[in-house]
Amino acid sequence: MPPGRRRLRKREQILDAAQAELLSPLSAAEREQLVRLLGRVVEHHAYGGSAMEPDGQ
Repeated sequence: MPPGRRRLRKREQILDAAQAELLSPLSAAEREQLVRLLGRVVEHHAYGGSAMEPDGQ
């Protein structure tokens, strides 16, 4: 395996362990929901989403 791939795999393992520790209080379903909701927030802001409408929506 090329050195770059080894480093990437090691970083992925470190990230997986940190994420597991951070999210340990949540159930698997709650983790999935959190990731989905955060993805929506990121997508909204990444594509220039506007601020909330006056009605809070």
